[in-house]
Amino acid sequence: FAQAAALAPTHLQSRFALAAVCLDLGDSTGALVAAESALALAPDSPQSWFGRGVALEACGRPLEALADYERALAIDARHAGSLLNRGALLR
Repeated sequence: FAQAAALAPTHLQSRFALAAVCLDLGDSTGALVAAESALALAPDSPQSWFGRGVALEACGRPLEALADYERALAIDARHAGSLLNRGALLR
């Protein structure tokens, strides 16, 4: 996925996929870098904010993650992932 992201630097889905793969491999810092690049490409996408929130949570930064989930919900109040993760952090 890193090669695909490098070949198509403006392809949003490759950024999301790279972040997910990094998380699966335990590379939270790599996931955060990929999520931030997705956010730079699509700041109006709730998925971008959600993705960075997930990466921030994996980096041990729950308050920043919560803010990103809330930002995603401000764009789309029914974004399921953000609703679930926000609720889990607030428990």
